[in-house]
Amino acid sequence: MGGTQDRYLATSLLAGVLFLDLPGVELRLDIAPCAAEGSGSVRADPAPVQPASPAVGTAREKAVRIYRNEQGMWEAEYPLGIIMVYVPAGELLMGSPEGEIGRNEDEGPQHLVKISHGFWIGKYEATQSLMKALFGRTFAYYQGSDDCPLEWVSLDDIQELLKALNEKTGLAFRLPSEAEWEYACRAGTTSPFAFGDSLSSAQATFDGSSPYGSGAKGTSQTKPGPVGSFSPNAWGLHDMHGNVWEWCEDVYKADIYRHPELYTNNAAGNPVYAGEGNEHVLRGGGCLGKGATLRSAARGHQEWGFIYSGFRLCMDNR
Repeated sequence: MGGTQDRYLATSLLAGVLFLDLPGVELRLDIAPCAAEGSGSVRADPAPVQPASPAVGTAREKAVRIYRNEQGMWEAEYPLGIIMVYVPAGELLMGSPEGEIGRNEDEGPQHLVKISHGFWIGKYEATQSLMKALFGRTFAYYQGSDDCPLEWVSLDDIQELLKALNEKTGLAFRLPSEAEWEYACRAGTTSPFAFGDSLSSAQATFDGSSPYGSGAKGTSQTKPGPVGSFSPNAWGLHDMHGNVWEWCEDVYKADIYRHPELYTNNAAGNPVYAGEGNEHVLRGGGCLGKGATLRSAARGHQEWGFIYSGFRLCMDNR
């Protein structure tokens, strides 16, 4: 519009939201509330997200290089080979509909979530090369390639790594919240996967002998593969489905979707559940899982690290 890539104007009367994205500006106005699921009204799908420019701040100033990726989203390179994608503010229809095959009870009810603030998220899962760069070693169970995801990590391990990484770079990397993770995974979709209604081993690293939907039956995987081995989602993020389960910062609560009043805001100002509990949420599914466990809405939960638990870096836009 107006001859520039950096200016976008999008409206959605259905969602009652006006977005105005200009360089360095994200303005979002709620015009009218959306109807709650089950109220008898038509469900409001999330408003479309446009690739907004990240505001000037530490995250942008410390980037080695910043550019638009093939999907039109802002992408930034940082020291130690870290590549992050900027995800602008928007809305997420979180959870799965009751008729979705493989759905678990903790995925409902489906509800509209506001991601009020844009954030940066890793283009790839954190790799073994990152840990080697920080500590000179890796304790991954499946060792061999530096481009493979770092796995067999607990939350304590991740916090130690994040502390070292932030001290080295002067940035503020963290884990994504569960809502931020699903928002980034879906990339504007409402289907079981970012790629549609089916999944095969030609699209992700998992037990391909148990595909989903009309996906062709493939081979079983025995370990994670190098990150970025498959096509990314519509925002340029790789391996959001499969390879390793990814830790989120939320404490796991099976019925949290029924109690939105229990959410607080994380460092970015986006929803997170930080209540009591020993288990935390994991998302994305892993290399040994069946197709249904890789769905965008599928929720894992665990207290300790395991042989295919990994994570993806996240960072506030400031």
